Amino acid sequence: IAGCESGPGARETDVDWLRALRDQCRAGETPFFLKQAEETADLGEDRLLDIGDDESVFAYRQGRSAFKMKCYRNLDLMGLVGNAANSITRWRPHAVFIDVTGLGAGVYDRLKELGYRCTGIEFGGKPNAPGFMNRRAEMWKLMADWIRHGSIPSDSELISELPGPTYGYHSDGRLKLEPKEDIEARLGFTLDEFDGLILTFAEPVSPKARMPGKPIHQ
Repeated sequence: IAGCESGPGARETDVDWLRALRDQCRAGETPFFLKQAEETADLGEDRLLDIGDDESVFAYRQGRSAFKMKCYRNLDLMGLVGNAANSITRWRPHAVFIDVTGLGAGVYDRLKELGYRCTGIEFGGKPNAPGFMNRRAEMWKLMADWIRHGSIPSDSELISELPGPTYGYHSDGRLKLEPKEDIEARLGFTLDEFDGLILTFAEPVSPKARMPGKPIHQ
């Protein structure tokens, strides 16, 4: 169990030290729990747009610029929904994409009930364009083309994850990515920030689209 200082005179957390501690726990197959984390202690575990069972992270991108991802840990469904709604209100994005696998489906449903415009994405679902095995492969290709001229945050985890997946082609010529479970077995970790970034390419976004900064109904 690790935690950050709080109260008057609290010192800034050394995030690299926390990451090293987490990685040591993973190597030793020991559970790692971070409590009382300050806002700057982003360990980069998962993303909103890619909401997991234990952590959730929001990935932000505007045009050619991707920004620092925000990580939340050990929140229940309503906690995730509250943080998602606050993030939407603050950033006023033109589109919100949510991975609806697992807990993400509940977040998506509740945000829709509250009147927020968001789109649920299934990584294994049908792609928008031909030539891809699934939505995940399609989003990866769009991200790979974008990153040649795009900008990513100075984040060691994201940078280390980007070259992680291998790719190939199905017998019918469709592009496919290495399965997530194979990547984890090969590398020893999951590509959480990678998944968050590619999810921002789920669908084309029009700059004239209605910003979902407030619920549709008031």
